[in-house]
Amino acid sequence: MTTASFFDGDSPEARSALLSIDEHGLRIDLADGETRHWPLEDIRQLPDMAGRQGAVLRQAGDSVSRLFLVDTTLLTQFPARHRRNPPKGRGRLMAWAAAAVAAVG
Repeated sequence: MTTASFFDGDSPEARSALLSIDEHGLRIDLADGETRHWPLEDIRQLPDMAGRQGAVLRQAGDSVSRLFLVDTTLLTQFPARHRRNPPKGRGRLMAWAAAAVAAVG
């Protein structure tokens, strides 16, 4: 098990969490007894803007929840951690427009 700090996006306070991998993906056991599961293919690593050692993770499709890991050995278990999310809404339209212009060129 690996320890982490979990930020739910609703509160500025970190919640202690124990992380493990199970049949559902990443299991996040929070100190208050709540358990969350993030599918491994949905976990993305964010650049750490604060310059601290460790890694910041988020779940694709969830724009606010974050995990901060000090021990980065678990990162190898997340195959899509560097993958970008597909653009949504206007971004998707702009991506199609850029692709069309590039195809004509």
